[in-house]
Parts: sequence; C-alpha cells; structure tokens
Amino acid sequence: MKPVVFDLPRGLTPNRAWSCFARDEAIAFLDSHPGYGSLSRYSIIGLDPWLTFRAWPGHCQVNGIAVADDAWAVLERLLADNRNEPLDGLPITGGAIGSIAYDAGFSLNRLETPDRALNLAGPDCPWISFDFYDTYLVFDSVTGQNRLLLTGRLNRPDVRRDQILSRLEQVPDNQTGQALRSAPKAGLQIPAAADYMARVETIREHIRQGDVYIANLTHVFESSSEQPAHSLYDRLRRINPAPFAAFVRQGDLEILSSSPERLLSIDRDGHLVTRPIKGTRARSRDMVQDEAFMRELIASDKDRAELLMITDLERNDLSRVCRPESVRVSAHFTLETYPQVYHLSSTVEGDLEAGISPVSALLACFPGGSISGAPKASAMQILDRLETSARSLYTGCLGYFSFDGQTDFSILIRTAFKTGSRLFYGAGGGITWESDPRAEYEEMLLKAEAFRQLIEEG
Repeated sequence: MKPVVFDLPRGLTPNRAWSCFARDEAIAFLDSHPGYGSLSRYSIIGLDPWLTFRAWPGHCQVNGIAVADDAWAVLERLLADNRNEPLDGLPITGGAIGSIAYDAGFSLNRLETPDRALNLAGPDCPWISFDFYDTYLVFDSVTGQNRLLLTGRLNRPDVRRDQILSRLEQVPDNQTGQALRSAPKAGLQIPAAADYMARVETIREHIRQGDVYIANLTHVFESSSEQPAHSLYDRLRRINPAPFAAFVRQGDLEILSSSPERLLSIDRDGHLVTRPIKGTRARSRDMVQDEAFMRELIASDKDRAELLMITDLERNDLSRVCRPESVRVSAHFTLETYPQVYHLSSTVEGDLEAGISPVSALLACFPGGSISGAPKASAMQILDRLETSARSLYTGCLGYFSFDGQTDFSILIRTAFKTGSRLFYGAGGGITWESDPRAEYEEMLLKAEAFRQLIEEG
C-alpha cells in the first residue's frame, strides 16, 4: 500500500507538534535537536498504531496474539510483507518504531541469558517492542519542510489529515507547569564509591589476565515518580538536548531518552553508518575551565585508546554484514559537544551485502560495542557477574525500520524508562587497564547528572 503525503505548515516545530499529541495512549517522538549537523536532520512523530509487536524470551505477540515462531523471524516477515518504495526526501515510508532491550543481546552473542534479566522492570516488560504506525509527522531541519505521511491502514488519508491539522491548531496544555514543580521530590540513591571502585578493580584484573581489553561497567538507578512521563520528558529535553532524543509510549512502557549515540543507520542505497562514543569530560560555565576540560579529553591517551578498541570492534561487526572491503573508518577522535559533557567519537561506514536485511544488520552490531566491551561476549559475561542488576532497556537501542529499508537506531544511554510509577536510569563508563577507579566512579555520576536534575530539581 503506497502512503499518501501532505505538506504541513513550514513554521511548525517538532516540539510544538509533539505537545499536541503527548498525552496520546500510543506515540513515538524521535526528537532530533538542532545543532548536531546531519545527525539531527529529521524528527519524526508516529501516531495510531495499526500493528503491535512484542517479544519476551521464548515467545512473541502480534496485536496481542501469540505467534509460534522466532521473534526475529516474525519481525523480518512483518517488514518484508509491507515493503514499499522510497519517497523523495523522507526517511520513513511507514514501518516500525520501537526498542530492543540490552538483555536480548545475550542470546544474539551465543551466551546464556541470566535469570535476573527478567526481573528488573518486571516480567511483563517486553524485550522487543515495536509499533507500526498509520500516521507520521516528519520534520526536516535542513530544508524546513514538514510533511504528514499517512499509510491508510486505519483511516482514510484525507479524513485523518483534517483531524491532524485540527489538533495542531489547538493550544496544547503546559507540559510541565505547576504540577511538576509541586510534586514530591524523589532522591537519587547513589551507589557506594567503595563498591563501585572494587568492581572497577575486578575488571582491571580480568584485563591483566587477558580475559578482556575493555568492559563498560554500569549502574542502573531506580526511583519513582507519579508525574506523567511526557511531563518528565519535556523537562529532560530542556536539561539535556541531544541528536537522538526520544519519547516513546507503548502500553505500560514509556521511554525518555536524550541519547547522543547512533548505533546504526542504513540509507535507501544500503549504506551503513555506526558512530561509537568513548571518552567523557564535564562541561563548565567557566569558559577557561571548560576549554581545559575539552583539551584534556582530546589529549587523553586512555580515552583515545578506548575509542580505538571500540572502533576496531565496530569495524568487525559491520564486516559481518557488509560487502567485502567496503568497511572504513571515515572519522576518528571527533570532539562532540553537549550541554553537560564532551565526548569523543568515531564514524565507521560500509555498504550492506546483497540479501542481508536491516534487521540482520542491526543484530550483527547488537549490543553496541561502546556499551559492552571487547571482546564483546567476554565483556558481557564479566559485566553480568559484576553489575548489581540487569540492564533491561538501558544500553539497548531505539529507532525505526522503514518499509523502504531505511533504518536508524540510537543506543539507549542518557535514558530513563518508566513502568507505572517506577523509573529507571543507567550510567557507567568504559574500564581499561589505565582506568583510575575513583575517576570512573565520578564519570558514572556525571552521566547520571541529567537524571538527578530531572527527579530532584523539578
């Protein structure tokens, strides 16, 4: 079925549009903030799911009905059965927006799935969760063109267009307002420094013994909030804007992300890009100190070594699904600037091998090397023994599979996810032989700062 495309007002902003639909029962807002070049070209809002896909270890459902097949095979079929042609200037032509939990990566890397991985956010929280939307609002920050794409699965396109335009003309309620400011504040329980530092030392011992070169140790914070998730996200996007920010509500699962990191993109020509991030320094309001932090990161042998190892791992991952000799590192040690931190990143590119699907390409890279380690399987096993809880969605991925083959997924870092009143947020960092345990502990807290502000200073 060919989608129908209408123009939206050019002056309409993604945030203004999202605020009109933020309370909808099912919504995905891929919120690319301006200022990050090509990384933040498109913002996408998905509405009106006509199909839902959920999977847990050993079983999956389509529209709530159990399907007796491998979850990945079912997802592949759903995308292939609805394949369509690209549309000029659009990153998505219908398709699926959703997430994959980090813990799904154990079986993908031929590891036994830990029992505790089922218990962080509750056994009902899916590991794979995608909605296929009937309505897409697409915002192009380069051309300034805004478009409404309707698949016609649930509604006549002309009727749905009029409904969307009517809602966009309404004045949305304030997203945060007095309700958020007057809400009881929940404190962030900080892990004991000694415990975290001891885990860093254990990883360093594994490195000394040759078990692993780098491992990304994390901690998952848990808090609670009675505030609507969209109100919390409205504040998060102001505290920590990012090129891969997102708000997704799918049933009881709500994701609030301000991720800076792309796991994998695939364009309409089958060109793949991954952008691992390693190395972090705080920002400062003092310009002299801020520049000193920046120069310290650029000059850091330890951080450059981390990024070098992960870049090599990502080259290997892409080589599994790309045409021979097409994989290359097109940028290395690139400084990235965000409101609260500096990062270093690399860009690895390749061309998809004929016959390899976008789903298979994504799974070949999952979970991202920057948030697991190298070698990936060994790092995941070591980390599972050391981390105090399962990760669930944290360090998984979020994004879309378009029906024309275009794909874009971020890594779920700087991300909270909410089920009921429970709120989870992860933070961590890469541990190498050169790691200083105290510095690693402080880096983990730095990465949790946006979450602390979100729940304690609202």
